[in-house]
Amino acid sequence: MMIRPYAQHRMQGISLIAVLFILIVLGGLAGVMAQMGATQHVGMLLSQQGKQAFYVARSGLEWGRYQVLEQQACYPDSQAEMAGFQLQLSCQSTDIYEGLNLLRIYHLQAQVSQETPFGVVQRETEATIWSIIP
Repeated sequence: MMIRPYAQHRMQGISLIAVLFILIVLGGLAGVMAQMGATQHVGMLLSQQGKQAFYVARSGLEWGRYQVLEQQACYPDSQAEMAGFQLQLSCQSTDIYEGLNLLRIYHLQAQVSQETPFGVVQRETEATIWSIIP
């Protein structure tokens, strides 16, 4: 049996369409995978910067705690820059009488922020110190 030239060209046309379809699907899949990889990378970077911001805030609280325990008074609200982060420290004190004792309660707060190309990283920590005033 002899194959006509017309039928031979028709089979090549169908295989060309199938190859193009597979290439388009694989190209779309590669694009989606690349986007997912980039998103995962950005998420990991923001997570690391969030951890750094938390530790900057904790170090600010430790400094504030030292100031309160040394001076037995609140320090003035202050701002500083640490490791590229903007740090804001505040302190408030309240006196409470408990029986015959005077308790002074210090409420320390540290807020940290940093702008990145992917958004703003912010963390806030608080601490409370109780002190008996003679």
